[in-house]
Amino acid sequence: MEALTPDEAGLDRGVRLFAYLVDAANRGDALGISYSDFIAYLHGAASFRGCAGRSYRPSDTAEVLTAARAVTARAGGRRKVGRSGHTISAGMDTFIWSSRPPFDRPEAAWRVSPFSIPYTRADWLLVFPHDARHVVQIGELEDRAGSAAPATGGTPTASRKQATTEVRQAATSLKAPLSGAQLSGLRTRLVRFLDGLDSRKTQASPAARISRLTDEGVIPRYVAPFMRTITEMRNAWEYDSKTLSLAESRAVEAAWAAIEEWVSSQGRKI
Repeated sequence: MEALTPDEAGLDRGVRLFAYLVDAANRGDALGISYSDFIAYLHGAASFRGCAGRSYRPSDTAEVLTAARAVTARAGGRRKVGRSGHTISAGMDTFIWSSRPPFDRPEAAWRVSPFSIPYTRADWLLVFPHDARHVVQIGELEDRAGSAAPATGGTPTASRKQATTEVRQAATSLKAPLSGAQLSGLRTRLVRFLDGLDSRKTQASPAARISRLTDEGVIPRYVAPFMRTITEMRNAWEYDSKTLSLAESRAVEAAWAAIEEWVSSQGRKI
């Protein structure tokens, strides 16, 4: 994932983008940017493939949100945005949406997670209503938000090291580790989802079912490891009295976000 981490100039681009989107929102324009285009813009690329050499993956979402937190921190914190007298405290993540109409945010964004936000979905919809949301294209941003990076001094290597540190600090400023109850809740929801996928009514363990459903082509091979992360970390808590660290909690939440994104792409809910 290191290739997705923006350098110092990239974070500065993100700050300009954040300011542009805040200004648009306060003028009544419900404007956002897609997950993939956000990362591409930070890297000065015309597309996600242009900076990553591949298409966007659900597992990239955690990196996107971490970069968004770093941009918000570099901009000096959240900004107030409002519509029709209703105001929320927006970060860069507030403006990162699906690339497809109605340009929504995934359900995972509204649950307790390391990327928790200080407002509800209902609050967000008052500022960014369904019929008003749209996303900006990278080509437009070159003219609107600006593309030139300010002079930073130092070598490119030093700039990237400093920016990488900022991104990691943003990630490690997340809230408390997940509790055992939260882990159990995620596992329960996953098991119920597997029940709906599995035509066989068996008493097999979740791990065995995930493996079989993967072999049968029901679950993609790139999704199965995320599911196993949920079950194995819950098992470690349940049977080994494991207390999750903050880094481990971030891994669990990122895995869950990736699962949910795949589930959503199938027109399902988990």
